[in-house]
Amino acid sequence: MFEYRPNIELNPVRVGMVRQLSDYSWSSYQINALGKESNLCTAHPLYLTLAKESKERWVNYRELFEYQVEGQLLEDI
Repeated sequence: MFEYRPNIELNPVRVGMVRQLSDYSWSSYQINALGKESNLCTAHPLYLTLAKESKERWVNYRELFEYQVEGQLLEDI
């Protein structure tokens, strides 16, 4: 559905700080993927294009993180 683009939000998982993104409290992942409310984060216009409804947007955002880029491709990026 969406083209995957490597995201800095995966770094805590990549370096072993947490097992899954939802465990890292300093990321906007909890807001964008799980609907956690925060006054510290403003939705990016591109994020808003993922869907009209919040719940569908959360699902679509989570799909972006189903696969991690690793190895040479990650180094190239």
